Amino acid sequence: MSQLFHVFECRSERQSIFNIGIFTNIYLVWAVLTSFIMLLIVIYIPMFQVIFKTKALNLWHWVIVIICSGLISIISSTINYKRR
Repeated sequence: MSQLFHVFECRSERQSIFNIGIFTNIYLVWAVLTSFIMLLIVIYIPMFQVIFKTKALNLWHWVIVIICSGLISIISSTINYKRR
């Protein structure tokens, strides 16, 4: 998940995602959405749980994942902001 967030920050070394905009590269948005859907398939469909040895996540687990993954993007944005 952190890579799905971080890919938006990697679009520019000088500008933050808020300056560029999330939807300016629609292909990237579709790629991230597709990757997220595939991630959900691996986590929640029993056949893929067996193959990839995953377990379903509850809401609390998702909160932890989103916070930790989003933290990487916040750190990257802060570093880019200080470089400017």
